[in-house]
Amino acid sequence: MKQRSLNKTILSIFILIIILLSSFATYANTTEEFTKILTEISIDIKYIKNNIVNLNTETQGIKKDIGELGTRVTVVEERQINIKEDVCDVNAKNTWFMGIIGSLMVLSLGVQIKRSKNHRKEDCGEENTRDN
Repeated sequence: MKQRSLNKTILSIFILIIILLSSFATYANTTEEFTKILTEISIDIKYIKNNIVNLNTETQGIKKDIGELGTRVTVVEERQINIKEDVCDVNAKNTWFMGIIGSLMVLSLGVQIKRSKNHRKEDCGEENTRDN
């Protein structure tokens, strides 16, 4: 009996050792896989954090560029207003100048007409005096 119970005990211990070794091997594989998965997740998280930092840096650069563009647009608009004012001034001066030139032409024409009338009178007067 003792032999049988010893055989049963040895067999049960042997089965228990096999079960423990197989469960330890499974646990070891599971732990390795779990560690591998955690490492991959950690790497992915670091990659995502780096990309977020890069996006924040790019966003700040874009905000700075937008601010500079806003300033440039304001300067261009101010120049446009100044150019419009200058064009209006030139048009006013042009109108004034053309008015003066027109007046001078009318005055010159008037003087020419008066001179031609005086010459006609003189020519007519000389003919009358010659005939006498």
